[in-house]
Amino acid sequence: MFAERLSRLINCKEWNVLRKLDSAVRCNSHYSRQDNAFCKFLYKKQILLNNNCLKQWHTTTANITYLPQENIYARSILDSSEAYSHCFATPLPSKKELTDLKLDKVNSLMEKSWISMKNEEILKNFELLTYYASQNSESLKLPKYSGIVEVITNRLSSFSDQELQHLLKCLGLWDKRPSDPALRNFWQALDAECVRRLANWSIDEIFLMNDLWFKSRCPRFSNFITKSLTQVNTYKMTPTNLVQYAYLLKINNKVLLDLSSFEHNVEKCIHQLSIEELGVISMAFFKYEAIIKSKYLLITLMQKLQQNLHTVSDISLSAILKILRNSIDLQIVEQFDILQQALVSRIPQCTLLSLTHIAHMQARTLIYNDELTSLILKRYKQEIKEARLKDIERILFTLYIFNYNPKTTNFYVAAQNELSRPERADEINQFPKSLIYSVLYMLQVNYYPENLLKFVMEPRFLNKLCDNNIHKLDREYLVLDYCIELEHPEYVGPRLRKDINHFLLKRFGSLRKTPMSENQRVNQYSKIMTDVVHICRNLLGSESAVHVDTLLPHFSRTDVILCYDPLTKTFVSARDELSKIPVGSIKCAPKDGKKWYVFVIGVHNTMTRNTLEPTGILMVQLRHLKKIGYIPILIPYLQWQSLGSERLKSQFIKQILSQ
Repeated sequence: MFAERLSRLINCKEWNVLRKLDSAVRCNSHYSRQDNAFCKFLYKKQILLNNNCLKQWHTTTANITYLPQENIYARSILDSSEAYSHCFATPLPSKKELTDLKLDKVNSLMEKSWISMKNEEILKNFELLTYYASQNSESLKLPKYSGIVEVITNRLSSFSDQELQHLLKCLGLWDKRPSDPALRNFWQALDAECVRRLANWSIDEIFLMNDLWFKSRCPRFSNFITKSLTQVNTYKMTPTNLVQYAYLLKINNKVLLDLSSFEHNVEKCIHQLSIEELGVISMAFFKYEAIIKSKYLLITLMQKLQQNLHTVSDISLSAILKILRNSIDLQIVEQFDILQQALVSRIPQCTLLSLTHIAHMQARTLIYNDELTSLILKRYKQEIKEARLKDIERILFTLYIFNYNPKTTNFYVAAQNELSRPERADEINQFPKSLIYSVLYMLQVNYYPENLLKFVMEPRFLNKLCDNNIHKLDREYLVLDYCIELEHPEYVGPRLRKDINHFLLKRFGSLRKTPMSENQRVNQYSKIMTDVVHICRNLLGSESAVHVDTLLPHFSRTDVILCYDPLTKTFVSARDELSKIPVGSIKCAPKDGKKWYVFVIGVHNTMTRNTLEPTGILMVQLRHLKKIGYIPILIPYLQWQSLGSERLKSQFIKQILSQ
């Protein structure tokens, strides 16, 4: 849901933050077959991505060890408090006489007439079989148990609630093969029975049954879980209920759910919750890509985090930072700035993963703090070998957003060296997009890691990446290719094929057609651009002296261009010369002795929040415009809006042009 927020701030989907915040930033490139050891090693090891990996964004792919760790930790928080004990199922008692059950005893149980037993006896005997099956890893789908399963299935409606709970406890200990049709029917019948009783259960009973279903290890079949999580009334929940509800949302498959009422109730009782409980709640918000809309809740959450900064666990810290970065509100930027300054003292205690989340929050919120970033870089320099590929990528993303100069920031060299190590090959194979983005962010600060660049531009890599279907490519390759074209003429290696370049230009670049619907709201960029054109025409007294065009093919937005002739001391038509250059080409300023000005609009999502400096995406554009002969004039949106009247705006432009 950061996408929705970022459309106001910038535009980005739950991780698709990198994807969308980059939407206007990403670079594209081609890999050339050079004789470097790194490339040879990767191709020798067939490091060219498998198709399954390519179907998902690396940035949205969950860390396969971290997310289960989150679930386990969240459960430990709840288990450590008596307040949750009545909503969690206790395990079956471990009795020696039961765990040492002999085969002859089991056989005698099997031979009994289960259909004639009372419910209590059925469950008692089934518990005995459960202990035996657990010790011997037996599955309930075995033919010898089919009759017992059928009897239990037929008795479900007559079981009491406590008997259903006991049955689920037993089922959790069996070795399951859920795909077996016979067992599927049994699970569906049990599920239907729980759904039938749902309306009669209290919130505590619903949560207890949810816990039992999860422990049974077959929640994928459960309509009960879906219905209970979507129909339960959050307004009736106690603070502990809210935390357990968040835990259940976190550990189960996502359901169609609006968390607005949940957020409202968390806000009402936030002062009754510990920082670790708020960490569990944050995990649920993040999983559902739900932003926190309440400014009061955001501010209070930040304040509680600051108060507990040196006692909060790394997992809870990371969970809270993730939801905060997704929920940034422009009206409380100052509070975010204060939190980031407070985080400086926590850096020595943090794991690398927590450091990544802190850095990522900086980049996502566009709030610059050099002290914080410098300390994070210092830790990464010392421990980079332990960092994940996507952690390195996100640190590079942060450096790119805040324009860290590669001449004074040695992390770029460290990152290149680390990503070139043969030991990273398997990780690159699993998360190829992370490598592409890492290279992209380095290029956009004008740092060119030759071996990595050639690797990601290699046609075999690209073809494997998109499964030989260029429609699967995104904007990053377009930007990479034009970065090479404009800033790295000494590059000798693969480039984009012309047909791929043309396709990406039509989809993401200057050839893109974006017709506006009648109801579509004009964005901030378009409003300021229209304003600038209008004022320039009035100021110069000529419509032809103001030209609107796209000069850089890898940027889809148009620019306002003015051409000043020092001989006549007048502004002349820029269109006459620029219209000769085909659309979709780099439109270099003619070397005719004239001054070629370009107005670049710095909207809110391209300027840092607290320093009002241009972010990486804007700096790339300014740098590339200078490279092709223009004099870029940056118009920060806040400065423009503060001018207010047309007269003041006209004076502002006149003053700039007279310098």
